[in-house]
Amino acid sequence: TDKQRIIWAYKILFLDVLFPLSVERIIFVDSDQVVRTDLAELYHMDIKGAPYAYTPFCDNNKEMDEFRFWKGGFWRGHLQGLPYHISALYLVDLRVIL
Repeated sequence: TDKQRIIWAYKILFLDVLFPLSVERIIFVDSDQVVRTDLAELYHMDIKGAPYAYTPFCDNNKEMDEFRFWKGGFWRGHLQGLPYHISALYLVDLRVIL
């Protein structure tokens, strides 16, 4: 639902207030993801000053188009053409966004 999708967005928008200031980076992993490797490589990745590092969401796979909810409905109007990406696994550098 649109209400649930708005709530999902809040988990990204309020990361800077959810963790102590001493936390430099976090890795967000959705509860339905399976991690089969050491996440230290992702944690220590040089993201060149970017606040976020996302994994791709099947951008080249046209079969996934119907799952890109941000390209239609509420989010399409809200974003007004601004770039948007969703990922179930991503790195956040809190030093950059604070």
